[in-house]
Amino acid sequence: EELEYKEIDDIIAGIEAEIIEVEKALVEEAANFTVLPELLAKKAKLEKELETKMERWLYLNDLAEQIAKQ
Repeated sequence: EELEYKEIDDIIAGIEAEIIEVEKALVEEAANFTVLPELLAKKAKLEKELETKMERWLYLNDLAEQIAKQ
């Protein structure tokens, strides 16, 4: 968990960057109805992954604070 705690901020930042790229692609491909569903599905998947990682970050952060208090 210690290693995961050290790496999770970078992982979250990477997912957020991917979401931004997908959002840019959505704007660029707004009229392309063949690509749009794929991009929307990818964005939904990334948002779910981000939510999971944020929940994990909260847990690890709380754990780190508890350890620091000891």
